[in-house]
Order: sequence, then C-alpha cells, then structure tokens
Amino acid sequence: MTKYVINPAYILKNDKKRVILCNKEQVDENIRYQSCFSFIHPTNAQFLSFFNGKDSLEQIKRKIANFFGLSLESTENITKKYIENPQSFSIKHQDQWMFFPENMIVNKELVHQYDVYSVEDFKSITEIDLKTDRLSAPLYINYNMIFTCFTNCIYCYANRKMKIDQYLSLERILSIVKEAKSIGVLDFSINGGEVLLHPHIYEVVKALLKNNYQPGISTKIPLSYDQIVSLKEIGIKSIQISLDSVRISTLKQSIGVEDDYMEKMKRTIEYLNKEKIEITIHNIVTSYNSNMEEFKEFVSFLSAYECVKKIRVSAAGYTLYEQTNYANIRTSEKYMEILRDFINTFKYDYPNISFTMSSGAEKKEFNGESKKDFFDRRGLCSGNVRSIIILPDGKVTICEELYDHPKFVIGDLKKHSIEEVWNSDVAKKLYYLDQNALPHITACKDCAEFHYCRQGKGVCWKVILMAYGKDNWDYPDPRCPKAPVCQNEIWLSSIN
Repeated sequence: MTKYVINPAYILKNDKKRVILCNKEQVDENIRYQSCFSFIHPTNAQFLSFFNGKDSLEQIKRKIANFFGLSLESTENITKKYIENPQSFSIKHQDQWMFFPENMIVNKELVHQYDVYSVEDFKSITEIDLKTDRLSAPLYINYNMIFTCFTNCIYCYANRKMKIDQYLSLERILSIVKEAKSIGVLDFSINGGEVLLHPHIYEVVKALLKNNYQPGISTKIPLSYDQIVSLKEIGIKSIQISLDSVRISTLKQSIGVEDDYMEKMKRTIEYLNKEKIEITIHNIVTSYNSNMEEFKEFVSFLSAYECVKKIRVSAAGYTLYEQTNYANIRTSEKYMEILRDFINTFKYDYPNISFTMSSGAEKKEFNGESKKDFFDRRGLCSGNVRSIIILPDGKVTICEELYDHPKFVIGDLKKHSIEEVWNSDVAKKLYYLDQNALPHITACKDCAEFHYCRQGKGVCWKVILMAYGKDNWDYPDPRCPKAPVCQNEIWLSSIN
C-alpha cells in the first residue's frame, strides 16, 4: 500500500497572512525537486498537510473530501495534480498566482526523512495577503562573527576600517540562535572575517547544529590535524576552503601570504580528506590568476582528493572598501567566457567534482540598450525582505557589504529581539521608502513605477553605492534605464 508525503526538499511555513512554500536550505535526500519560493493560500497548505505518511491514498482522499466538503470525484481530480507531478503548475487566487513546484508529493518509500504538518498549523490565518513580498519575520540570517582576517586579500570586499567596540557575548549569541529557531528561521549561516579566529566559534557552531542549522565554515587558514578532528567531533561534515591557485607566487601577490602557505594548505586538504570531511573549494579570479594553464594545474591538484566535491569559481568584484584599485585586479569578460567554455568541457574529465561559476558584472549590464533587459530580469533583493545580517557587535543591517552605513542599520540585537528589529519602524520605513522624502533630485524622485520597483524586486543598494558613492544611496539601481551614467567602473574589464 503506497503512502505519500510532501517532498522533503520543500517546506511549508506559516507567515501570518499566508503560507510560504519554499526549498529547505539543506536537502539530503536524493530526490527530484526544483527551486521555488511561493506564497500559497492556507487552504492549499491544509490540503497538503493530509499527506502525512501514515494514511493510504484512499484514506487521504476521503479525509480531504470530508474536511473541505468536496465530492470524491473532485478530490481525485485535485489530488492527482500534486502527486509526483512531472512539471510545476500555478493556481490563481483572485489576482495573484500561487506556484507549486514539480514532484510536490512523493512516495514515502523514496525518502528517509520528511516533515509532517497538521491542518491546525495553518488554521489561524484569516486575513490573506499573497502580494506583499516582505515577510512577517526573516527566513534567513547571516551572522558576520568577526572582522579579523588571516590573509590580506587584494580583492577583499570588507570594511577593514570598521572598528568593533564590544562583540556580542556568547550568552547573547546562543539566545539569538534559540530565538531564530523559535520564529522559524530556515537558515542561520556564519561568515567573517575569518570565523575560525572567533573565540567562541566551537560553541556557536555546536548551538547552530543542535538547532538543525548547517552554518557552513569557509576558511583560508591552514588547519592542524587536531583542529580538523575537533571540528568533526562537534558535527562539521563539510567545509569550504578559499584557494585561488596552487602557485605560491600568485598567492603571495593576491592574498599576501608567506612562502610556506601552499604547503600548509596541502596538508590541510590532506587532513580533511583523511577525516572524510567534504570539501568545497572557492576560487576567486583576478588579473593575477587569469591563466588557463594555472587553472588546469589547480583542478588537477584538487582532483587527487576524494573529498573535494565542489569547485566554485567567482570573478573578483568591485568593493565599497577597496584595498587595491579594482581596475588593476579585475579579470576580463573574455577570460571568464573562455573559462566558462573550458569548464563546460573540462568537467567531464572530473565527474566526481561539481563545478559552479559566477562570471561577474559586465559593462553591458550598466550601459547601452541592453541594460533594461538586465534590470527587468534582476533577482529579488532579499535584504529586509527575507533576510538580515548580524554584525559582530549585534547591529543588524540588510546586506553584508553595507556594514554600518546609517541608512541600512535597522536595529541592535543587544537591545532588542530579532522580531522587534524586523518589525521596527526603521526597517519598515526602509522597505516602504517615502518617494517624496528622497533627499536628491534623481530619476526615482518622480518615477511612476517607484513603488512597484522598490516593493517588488527592489534594487541592489550595494551596487547603487558602488556606482554612485556612499552618499547617493537614494539613486536608482544603475541597471535601470532611467539611471545616470555610473561614476565608477564596477564591471569586469572589456579589454581582451
């Protein structure tokens, strides 16, 4: 007798005026799913909650029919749309569309773990809002633990001049993690600086793991065998190593390390491999390592280690806090194109390694006729809509690269709870920005699409500041067709 459950890659979350249907951050199951984020009616969530893994399909149909006052025939027609559906589909509620991803309901025997819901979980929702993008509480939190670094990277995007007078206490950090879990935060990640230099890193990671978060550790520090064993003992199963080359001459120029750094990193990877900790390698491309032969050496070296499962390649981007003139360190559009084509062929020689690539910003995104297309296709800015960033001192901002810019600090977790910060007047005023109160006469000041733009996909505040300077926060997104010419070249070199 086949029993069915909600695909464990998807989660349902009560968001007070609607239900969020989205992906889990960590999906351990080997089952087909697709990327999704949708607001759905609580009635649809209640319908899905009947697939609990306990009842047979016939029992589920009868219960759904009785609960909603439907005929068995109608219930049959509705149910079959969701079970192992090969394609996504949408349902319209008034003037809004609800999106349901492929393979929504699956055979219980195909999964190891799954979530069980009750109709009571969504019964309290009476006032329905499927339109407003900003959530009732954040889903994603990134805790910027520390600004101290081990290396001196020429492409560093951090504000190294920012000083922290008082870091969050361990007690407060642990209470924030508990609150995050209690309000339904799906992902709680950590970054730096160098997180392994934080004095309470082990205690914080333990707390996150205990609350079913997978914080992720990214490091450039050569680790001892004892350190790696300690990380494994507290539950770390994977780690990201940031490594841009295997040539020490390149590393000395680009991240400011000593002559023995690469030998130490080799030992680190060997230790991780020995302890079977999965390794993701993050490779930053600059003018210093834009060399195809060097990249081949890099991948060849890493492929010798069974636990190297992923290689992420990213072009170094423009930063608000430049350590080096970006024009001198950026790679070219042409090289990234060559590298992408090469990886698409090269990856078949290394079937056990997953390659992903971020090519970086190109000039055509900000200039010429094509920029409207880029603007229309931009992704949603999740800051202050779905996510927040916690700084080392407990201040809360909306983007990890905006740091303490006064326009984007929305609260302080030393003084308030996550929910109080999220629902503060400062946070809401930033989201519901008053067009008439903008200090500069810009294209946004009298734009008829202002509210649709700002409360829809939004703008990338970081890119605005990069393009026009930190004082011009109220300017349009530079990809907008109405935006003025960028004051800074924030894109890759267009010179081959």
